[in-house]
Amino acid sequence: MTVTQMIDPGFEQDVEAAFDIALNFLRATGQVGDERQAKEIVAASIARHLRKGERHRILLANHAIGDYEARFLVEHAAVRGYS
Repeated sequence: MTVTQMIDPGFEQDVEAAFDIALNFLRATGQVGDERQAKEIVAASIARHLRKGERHRILLANHAIGDYEARFLVEHAAVRGYS
């Protein structure tokens, strides 16, 4: 058993759930082009918000979705010549 599991047994499940919720939403809304890149962005976002102290799976998922969408919009704006 890890220290995290001893302190908060549901913590790892909540992180996995947040990851799944975010990816499933992005897939369902047609926003995922490159699956590997989407997973990396979502995982990085969740990790960043965990370091800031967020632990609620829905909020973690929402942050990950927002971060992915923000990056997606910026990349597409740059391609189209918008600033």
